[in-house]
Amino acid sequence: MEIKNTGKVIEAKDGIAVADGLSGVGSNEIVKINTSTGEQIDGLALNLEENTVGIVVIGDFLKVGEGDTVEATGEVSSVQ
Repeated sequence: MEIKNTGKVIEAKDGIAVADGLSGVGSNEIVKINTSTGEQIDGLALNLEENTVGIVVIGDFLKVGEGDTVEATGEVSSVQ
């Protein structure tokens, strides 16, 4: 059985989502946001707080809303 590091969006505005429950996510890690419409939108975890994670939404941020689930991917963003 695979255990995933998941959380929920608690706030979304201006291209930024704030999620809780992503205790194992790392800085600059790519995350997948599963919207209520069934779409999957990428994000970049940047602001790691004690109980929340600030995520820059990479894609149509207007589709991201409170209650959407977020999954950590374990993949760290890099520039080559």
